[in-house]
Amino acid sequence: PSWPLVILFSHMASLTLDDKLDMSLDDARLAESGTKSRPNRSEDKLSKMANPNLITNGRLYVGNLSFDTSWQDLKDHMRQCGEVIHADILMYPGTNRSKGCGVVQFATAHEAVRAIDQLNNSLLHDRPIFIREDRVANTGARRSRSSDSHSTSVYIGNLPYSYSWQDLKDLCKTCGEVSHADVILDSSQRSRGFGIVQFASRIDAEHAVQQLNGADINGRPIFVRFDSFA
Repeated sequence: PSWPLVILFSHMASLTLDDKLDMSLDDARLAESGTKSRPNRSEDKLSKMANPNLITNGRLYVGNLSFDTSWQDLKDHMRQCGEVIHADILMYPGTNRSKGCGVVQFATAHEAVRAIDQLNNSLLHDRPIFIREDRVANTGARRSRSSDSHSTSVYIGNLPYSYSWQDLKDLCKTCGEVSHADVILDSSQRSRGFGIVQFASRIDAEHAVQQLNGADINGRPIFVRFDSFA
């Protein structure tokens, strides 16, 4: 029973002064206890993923989606972890074919962190999805594409609080084909006075910006612009 201690003390005695000076105080204590000093990389990675400071805008990338998953399916799934302001399925330019991935905008960074913690590898349409921070959005690259010729998403603000998604869709139908419309709700399911509309084409979206910006809706002048998060 005493042999391990003898070997350990012999090992410590064999260390040169330079060896000991090269070791940090914590490493020296670990060495004396016979424990190697190695960082737990998996725990470090997990702590970084769960750090709200790394997800400053509450925006997440969701991959491995079924090609049949719609923006509404994605939004409903992610709502388990907080208030979802916007969810979108990324499409191949000029088509309605899903790329099998999407982006989700939460109201807060903490809700986004909760989604990574609780929904990463969860099943959506029988596929284990993976979730991470939206790195493109964090670098600003996706925002720079908001004026890109392929952008078809429009933000509409100052809406009457009584406006539903159907009212918004009917309003925008006057400008072209609407793929989906959503009025953003708060945690009490009351309208926050703005919404997002996805048009089938860039031309239809441009018509909406040109024709509806400043329009009077129930005594309120609405403002319409391309969605900066699209």
